[in-house]
Amino acid sequence: MSGLSLRLDCTGEADFRLQLDCELPAAGITAIYGPSGSGKSTLLDCIAGLRRPGADSVVRFRDEYWQKPGSFVPTWRRRVAYVFQDARLFPHLDVRQNLHYALRRRHRDNGIGLQQVISWLQLDELQEHDPGALSAGQGQRVAIARALLSAPDLLLLDEPLANLDHAASQQCIVQLRQLAVELDLPMLYVSHDIEEVSQLADQLVLLQDGCLVARGSLLELCSRLDTRLSREEQA
Repeated sequence: MSGLSLRLDCTGEADFRLQLDCELPAAGITAIYGPSGSGKSTLLDCIAGLRRPGADSVVRFRDEYWQKPGSFVPTWRRRVAYVFQDARLFPHLDVRQNLHYALRRRHRDNGIGLQQVISWLQLDELQEHDPGALSAGQGQRVAIARALLSAPDLLLLDEPLANLDHAASQQCIVQLRQLAVELDLPMLYVSHDIEEVSQLADQLVLLQDGCLVARGSLLELCSRLDTRLSREEQA
């Protein structure tokens, strides 16, 4: 089974341009790493269908084309779930209702039940809480749970731990690693935090100025990280 094939040419603000031609694995956790403005979020948006790159662009996941010349599959028809920096929960629904919303809208049963997800992400005592009463870490755990319940084939995460304190961040890292193995669910994980990446990723994609710098296994690339990228991350 093939992975995620990308041929992208996407223009953004202030003359930014993302140009990629590569194939990523459809297994494990692949980290998209690079300094701010390198195109990490733009890449996820193109995969999700939230941005429409140039007409000659190609996005193919396994054997399904989500974009190719003359064809563009809208976001709602791509079996993708997206977790952002902020939880983006429905404020008028409590935690349980937010999770039920995902269950009602999923197009297939992937064998993941509500109680399983609540147990995995330790949400049992939060089910009747409103989103406004949750800490940042709790909110992100609910957002991840809602994403899983939508039965995605691919999970996209755009710096989901950026607003969490260290303890909450470490808890989510452990849970994401366990879920990737337990569910055999491929994840693309955007970050500019190399410590986070080193704990999570199986594969690493390095971006800079909208271009692919390198890609490969985490162990292979960590020792080759460009000094300039590392300095940017520490700034």
